[in-house]
Amino acid sequence: MTNLVILCVDDEITILESIKEQLRRNLEDNYEIETAESGEEALEIIQEFEEDSMEVALVISDQIMPRMKGDELLIDVHAHHPKILTVMLTGQANAQAVGNAVNAANLYRYIAKPWDETDLVLTVKEALRSYLQERQLAQQNQELKKLNTSLEQKVEELRIAEENYRSIFENALEGIFQCTPDGKYIKVNPIMARIYGYNSPEEMLTSRQEVDRQIFVNDSDREHLKYLLDNQDEVKNFQYQIYRQNGAIIWVEENTRAVRDRHGTLLYYEGIIQDITQRKQEEQALKLQVQQMQIAIDKSKQASEVAKIVETDSFQKVKQKLKKIRKNS
Repeated sequence: MTNLVILCVDDEITILESIKEQLRRNLEDNYEIETAESGEEALEIIQEFEEDSMEVALVISDQIMPRMKGDELLIDVHAHHPKILTVMLTGQANAQAVGNAVNAANLYRYIAKPWDETDLVLTVKEALRSYLQERQLAQQNQELKKLNTSLEQKVEELRIAEENYRSIFENALEGIFQCTPDGKYIKVNPIMARIYGYNSPEEMLTSRQEVDRQIFVNDSDREHLKYLLDNQDEVKNFQYQIYRQNGAIIWVEENTRAVRDRHGTLLYYEGIIQDITQRKQEEQALKLQVQQMQIAIDKSKQASEVAKIVETDSFQKVKQKLKKIRKNS
């Protein structure tokens, strides 16, 4: 059952019953047909149906009725419920009343009394079809509006995400990069450029086009890194030496992963690089310090062992014998 209502308005009960009977006979049992004997009653019924979430799709009204004329009713209906279609079914309407209904009530059709049943039924069917089409179009427009709103929100979310990514990329404390599988940089951030001795990412991208040949100090590091990426798609805490732009050698630590499309095709590598030269120097200095301390400890142990030997009776006897030998010689 649909929730659509056809409201017939006439001050003559016999006419209302006739219209209602003809519509019920010719329409499928998908609509509720209601009647009202005055314009005021019709407005009350429309209000009640609206409160019950029922839709009045069509109002068929006579023109000559007490207190409220048909054109006045239809004009009021259109003013407060513009989606409802209106039909005037009367034998006494003058041109002015019909003109008022056409202009101010968006009159769908005028049918003169006495009416032809076939004409009435066809008019009602066409009006209902038009109403349903408009309702469907309105629903589609509403869904489209929601979709557009959702898309706008997603676009805004993507814009914010992109801005956040750009901010992180530009202001990160580590070098961030993307490079092609054949070793050409696609993108580097400012810190990355500074690590390698350049004034800007643009300068580095222009100068460093062959990563493998221009950066790695040791070919073995390059080969090992490539092997790991080819077989694991990810490398963590990989340390190696590189050449800066001025030829200076520094230590870096790299974390890199392979980026693939949904088919598994390798698109590019992206990663993070840190300059760990100071850390390496501190580690080397600490290592040297430990070695020196070990040497000192070893010497101390040797001196202690010598002192212990000197204090033994055996050593003293040997010492006395040595003195006698020197004295007699």
